[in-house]
Amino acid sequence: MLNTLDRIDISQMKINLWYCAEMNQWRWTLVDDRRPISKQESGQQPDLRAAMNDVANTVEYMLECSQPE
Repeated sequence: MLNTLDRIDISQMKINLWYCAEMNQWRWTLVDDRRPISKQESGQQPDLRAAMNDVANTVEYMLECSQPE
């Protein structure tokens, strides 16, 4: 688990979450504009809690990948 969020600029991550009734799915997109080249991830889940967990896991992964080694 990341404990260095105070040292990371996450102000440029944008998350969109919506429910698609036709597909019976919670859908989401996440755009990371912190770098010169934007990165986008997306997903869907029938359960809201699972969709939110996917978003959280994706944010944590993106933050870990952006840490200097």
